[in-house]
Amino acid sequence: MGEVGFHIPHRMEAEPGAFHFTAHYKDYPSVLARIATLHPGSFRNFLERRFRKIAKKAAIRDYDAKAGV
Repeated sequence: MGEVGFHIPHRMEAEPGAFHFTAHYKDYPSVLARIATLHPGSFRNFLERRFRKIAKKAAIRDYDAKAGV
């Protein structure tokens, strides 16, 4: 999830109650999220970006066709 690390400062500033670190993850290019406090749109957007980054092209085409994109 290297893509996540690039946006850590922005994410933490935008939703400080939702994102946090622990000492265990301090050297990882990621951030922890409190799902209960995370804005639903932020979570959906993150999941969709990850899906598009790792899914096969056929799966993305199917997803877009069902979503009307």
